[in-house]
Amino acid sequence: MKTTMLTAAAAAVLLATTSLAFAHDPDLSPQNDSFIGQIGDYNTAYATQKNDNNDQDSIQNGQHNLAVTTQTNAIADPNDPDSKGRNNSWTGQFGRHNAAFTTQNTINGDAGGSNFSGVYQRGEDNTAVTTQASHEGLANASFTSQHGTGNVAITLQH
Repeated sequence: MKTTMLTAAAAAVLLATTSLAFAHDPDLSPQNDSFIGQIGDYNTAYATQKNDNNDQDSIQNGQHNLAVTTQTNAIADPNDPDSKGRNNSWTGQFGRHNAAFTTQNTINGDAGGSNFSGVYQRGEDNTAVTTQASHEGLANASFTSQHGTGNVAITLQH
């Protein structure tokens, strides 16, 4: 019983202090995926994805955290309809003084177009900046929800 409780306590400490990351299997196509989960204060999550379809998640719990997501999809394979355009993103931050910056685009060779974002912040003095660009196949969507006081949200869509 004592060993089980010590193991559970150790697991709880690791979960509370550890950053998690997940990336897509590079042998599969189309590529790009990501997941970052962070618990604690003063964490930074950077996710930069370039070609292929792109996806991303970032979840941070604590204060003074930063999540930066940049996705590009400008070079699409004209022979593969599944590789044309798309970006997704989702950032959830729970705490105070957090910032989320999301940039997505699919402009040249973007017959599929698209983009989606999302950002949910709960707490005070949080900042969310979302920039999207998509042409030809068009789309764009954005969702920013902030609960608390002193929060700032800026969304640009082209």
